[in-house]
Parts: sequence; structure tokens; C-alpha cells
Amino acid sequence: MAPVADHDLSVFYQSATIGKTPLLRSFFGCLDSLHKVKIRHRDIKPQNILVKGSHVYLTDFGISLAWENLSRSTTTEDTAKSPLYCAPEVARWEKRNTSADIWSLGCVFVEMLTLIKGRTIEEQHHFFKQRTDNYRFYENMSGIQEWIRQLRKIDSSQTSDAFIADCILQLLKENPDERLPTAELYNKISNYQGLEKGKGNPLCGECCASDTFSISDSGSDGDPFAETTQP
Repeated sequence: MAPVADHDLSVFYQSATIGKTPLLRSFFGCLDSLHKVKIRHRDIKPQNILVKGSHVYLTDFGISLAWENLSRSTTTEDTAKSPLYCAPEVARWEKRNTSADIWSLGCVFVEMLTLIKGRTIEEQHHFFKQRTDNYRFYENMSGIQEWIRQLRKIDSSQTSDAFIADCILQLLKENPDERLPTAELYNKISNYQGLEKGKGNPLCGECCASDTFSISDSGSDGDPFAETTQP
């Protein structure tokens, strides 16, 4: 992996509580850039996110779909997937489109916020398993909401964390059409102005802080390429 990256996000998790919480918090904005290059990744997970210094990159596009020249990004074909992070419609082999990536990104955001709040991924898994005997996100809809509520109660002085918690709940909707479109999410995060005076935007790092353009949405799942044909 080196010199391309220092490690992947799952390895970074292990040191995230050792003075690296601000850096991890800045990854929220940096990660929300996938659809700016019009790519459906199909397998967003920490192991496919590389960390190099203060920058993060999505990798492993082996099963991704470039949809710049497509007018519809919906498919019914089964693809490789990571069950822990896959969207409900993917797990059920139903039609899926770019909103499935939005779900997976939301799952990663839950883990990041968990560590930022001083909890562990193991604690999160145990919390879910107590309720469903399974810690897959798509099988723990109510558990996700309760876990986020618990995280919000920890150190409420960091208003950007509460903001991200609200965004997460909009990403992890069981109905794909109800999920926050990626362009709207990007605009919300990049334009965040909280109560942390004089600190700039804590949700954007070096790799995205200078990116000030706005993206518009259209189509049922928030991308303009989701209208007519099927890959």
C-alpha cells in the first residue's frame, strides 16, 4: 500500500483515539466526494478507504460502475458486497442505484462518529447484537437511531458532531428514495458553520477545504444520470 497510503481507515481506527480525533472529524467532508467524479463504488467500507497523512482516498473500484455516460444508474444484478455495510436493498437483491453507496457511506460515518465520541467499534457491535443478535447495519434500523442518540449525549459542546449525527440519520433511511442525496450532503458539510469560532470548518480537511463549488441534484436518487436505461 505504501507509498500510496500509510494505511486504510480500518487500521487508522486503532489510533484514532490517540490525539487524532480532529483529523478523523475532518474526514467527513473529504469522503463525501465520490459522485463528483460520477462513479458508483458499490463497496464502500473502511478497508477501501486509504489514509495518507491528512488525506483520504476511496480505492478498490474493481466492482464500481462509471455512470457518466449512462442515463440511469439502477441495476438488479447481484454484485460483490460487504454484508456489514451494504444497503438493505442490496442485501435483499432488489433494485439499487447510487443511494446504496450513500447508505454504505452513512455506515462508515457511524463508525467514525463512534470513535470521535470516545466509544469503540466493538461497543457499537455489542450494542446492535444485544438487540438483533447481528451487528449488520441494515438489520439494526432502530439500533442505529438509539446508538446515535447515545452518542449525541457525549460532549454536546462539539456542535459539528451533532450536525453529523443528524446527517447520518438522513443517510441511513431504509427507503432509498428518502436518503439524503450525495450532492446535498456535500453542500451541507462543506458549508457547515457551527459554534466553533475561529476554527474554520472542522468537518473538512486539506483535501476538501478549498473546494467551494456547489453541486445540484436531480433524479430519484439525487443524481442526474438515473432516468432511463439500465446497465
